[in-house]
Amino acid sequence: MVPSKPVAEKTFGSYELMGLRIQKIVNSHVAQKTRSAIVSKGIHELDEDWNQLLSDLEETDGVKVSLTENGAAKITWQSLDE
Repeated sequence: MVPSKPVAEKTFGSYELMGLRIQKIVNSHVAQKTRSAIVSKGIHELDEDWNQLLSDLEETDGVKVSLTENGAAKITWQSLDE
């Protein structure tokens, strides 16, 4: 019997985990229909990661990020064919 190769587990850093969480929200049916999502930093997420994520989103063509009064971020985007 041939020994199986060990499966390498991918570990995600805090920034990547936050990005995955936000990606799920943005990919939801309602967000896609309205082309917008309101997201906020999770209680255990780092301020540095949150600020970097918002900065990265703001640099993306067709994406607008505006902060709400309670510190959340409203993300809006244009359709690819606009």
